[in-house]
Amino acid sequence: MSNNETGVGMSTSTTAITNKKSDNKLGLHDVFYVECYSEDGTLKWTDEVHNAITNEGIKYIMDTAFYGATGANQFTENSDWYVGLAAASPTDPSYGDTAAGLPTLMGGTEYNQYSGSNRILLNLGASGTPSGGTVTNDNSAAVAQFTITSPADDVGGCFIVAGTNAITKSSSVTGGCLYGAGAFTGGNKVVDTNDTLNVTVNLTAANA
Repeated sequence: MSNNETGVGMSTSTTAITNKKSDNKLGLHDVFYVECYSEDGTLKWTDEVHNAITNEGIKYIMDTAFYGATGANQFTENSDWYVGLAAASPTDPSYGDTAAGLPTLMGGTEYNQYSGSNRILLNLGASGTPSGGTVTNDNSAAVAQFTITSPADDVGGCFIVAGTNAITKSSSVTGGCLYGAGAFTGGNKVVDTNDTLNVTVNLTAANA
């Protein structure tokens, strides 16, 4: 995959936009910390996902910050954004992936073998000044929680999406925004029936 020239990347070491007069750098990146617990509460594994912010995500940021996008084009924290899972063996995140293209992403598909018919709400808590340039669902004690319903499955990563029907898992989201998607750093992870995946989402826009 080619480098993204906007300074948006997958980790704190990504390319950054630099103000040469002030030497100020803006880095946008997301990190998902994932913990898998068995039915008896035993921690089975942990991993993390460095989400690549998509071109669609970049456009959403620019539209809302500088062009006054409102209404159907603006999505609200704690009500419109959802966390989803990627199925086994996703390719490197694609900046060209879109909400309308779901459930296909990163050369694979969405993982949907968890309880309920919905993706999991991204609850970032009350708005305010981000701590260190980061907002997280960990601060609100509302990590995204998935209860697995299928035995011996592989899960490959995570993503964030918003839009009118973004709540419905394995659905295409017309007019929405696939903000970012990424694969586990350690490759596919095995989950089993009644395992719980707790996903802590950190969204960062800070001096790099």
